[in-house]
Amino acid sequence: MVEPVRPQLTESEDRAIAGFMSALAASTTAAALVPAPDLVWLKASLVQRWEAERQAQRPLDVMQSLHVGLGLVAAVVLFVWSAPALLSAFTALQP
Repeated sequence: MVEPVRPQLTESEDRAIAGFMSALAASTTAAALVPAPDLVWLKASLVQRWEAERQAQRPLDVMQSLHVGLGLVAAVVLFVWSAPALLSAFTALQP
């Protein structure tokens, strides 16, 4: 079995970590870590609303990209189609 690699701590480092963890445990209480139920409900409803908006907006975003792409294709096709007429018009202008 493979054992995880752990750094070897000195005794002073071990004591410092234990002291920090004890101070951290003493400074926080369980009640302070749990948010109020109405705040949890509000955040959940906001997340649900944002997700619904994102789902509704997705087809519009796809169609917008499709319209831009098709517009560029149409512009290229029209330019290629009108290129011979443009070239003959420019050559007719030369003296």
